[in-house]
Amino acid sequence: MVTQSSVLLGEFDNQWCNTCGDVRLEEFAITDSVRIAVIDQQRARLVVEGAAQDLLEAARMALCALSDQRTARVKGYDVLAHDKLIAAIAQAEGKPRP
Repeated sequence: MVTQSSVLLGEFDNQWCNTCGDVRLEEFAITDSVRIAVIDQQRARLVVEGAAQDLLEAARMALCALSDQRTARVKGYDVLAHDKLIAAIAQAEGKPRP
C-alpha cells in the first residue's frame, strides 16, 4: 500500500477491470494515527533503502580519498567524495540534494 501510486493519464466515464468486469473506484482516507505512523515509517525506510547504494559509493570514495590524500587532492577525488557523501546523506534523509 505504501509503494502504490496512481497517475491520471486521462478521464473516463467508466472504469473497467479485465479480470473481474466493471468496477467502481472507491476513495478513502486513512485517519487512524497508528496506521498513518506505520505508513510514514515505511516510506522513510524506502527512502533510506533507495539511498543506500549512493551512500555506499560515496563512502568508498571518501575512504579512497582518505587513504591516499595526495593523489585524491591532485585528481579532485577529495572534493568529489565530499560532494557525493553530502548528496547521499541528504537523499537518505529525504531532503533535496544540495
